[in-house]
Amino acid sequence: MSADKFDLIIIGGGTAAFAAAIKAEELGVKTAMISDGPLGGTCVNVGCVPSKHLLAVGDNVFYPKRPLFKAVGKAQPQFDFKAAIEEKDEIVGRLQEENYKNVLGKMEKVIFYKGKGKFVSKNEVKVNDKLFKSDNARNGGRQRRSIRRGQCAGRR
Repeated sequence: MSADKFDLIIIGGGTAAFAAAIKAEELGVKTAMISDGPLGGTCVNVGCVPSKHLLAVGDNVFYPKRPLFKAVGKAQPQFDFKAAIEEKDEIVGRLQEENYKNVLGKMEKVIFYKGKGKFVSKNEVKVNDKLFKSDNARNGGRQRRSIRRGQCAGRR
C-alpha cells in the first residue's frame, strides 16, 4: 500500500486540532486533518454551549414562577423539552458550520478526512484503508496518560 505524503498529519477535530490546522495553513504546510467525531471539540458540542443554553432555558421556566417582588405576579411558563433539545442542536450545528466546516472549506493546504486515524508506525497513520505518511504526525485531541500509583497529576 503506497502512502500519501503530508508535511503534517493532525488527528482530531477539536479546538487544538483546528489551531494547528490554521497555523499550518498560514505557514503553507501540506496537512491532512483526520477526525471521526463532530467538529469543534468539547465546548461547542457537549460542554459550554449546549449546557449554557439549557441552563438559560431552565432559568426562563424557573424564575417566572418565583418573582422577587410582591408587585409581580407568578407566571406559569410552558416547557417543551423536545423543543429545548432541538433548539440546542440547531445552535451547536450552526456553530459547527460557521466556526469549523466553513473554515476548513476555505483552507487550501489542509485536507480533511472523515474517519478514525490510527498510528501504524511513528510516521504513518491509517484512515479508511488509506495510508498517510509524515515526519510530523500529531494527535490533536486529549492524549491518554497513565499515572503511577502515588503520583499526582501535574507532578512527576
